[in-house]
Amino acid sequence: MSLKTLPSSIRKKERYIIFKIESEQEYSLGEVVDAIWKELLSFLGERTVAAANPWVMGDLFSTNNQVGGIRVHKGHVEDVRTALALIDHIDREDVCIHILGVSGTIQSARDKYLGALEDE
Repeated sequence: MSLKTLPSSIRKKERYIIFKIESEQEYSLGEVVDAIWKELLSFLGERTVAAANPWVMGDLFSTNNQVGGIRVHKGHVEDVRTALALIDHIDREDVCIHILGVSGTIQSARDKYLGALEDE
């Protein structure tokens, strides 16, 4: 007996926020995840972070381009975008995080935002 997946009408809708880190230094995925989680918890609090259910997508992160993506529930996109914009330091180095865009599917996020960066 196999498990059935939920129909799409019942599943929670998710969005993918694609961001770029502007800095003189390159950061690893672990350093970026730590900075994002610290800012999410300090700005939004545990209850809202739990409702937003953010997840930094490791397969979308590029160390060379300093670009990454976060999966978040649809109703909390603006909260997470604001928290990302408030990050100004990673490991005591000044950074600026730009939101490249928000997408409804991971494939369209790769095509629209990450594909254009790989061509550069």
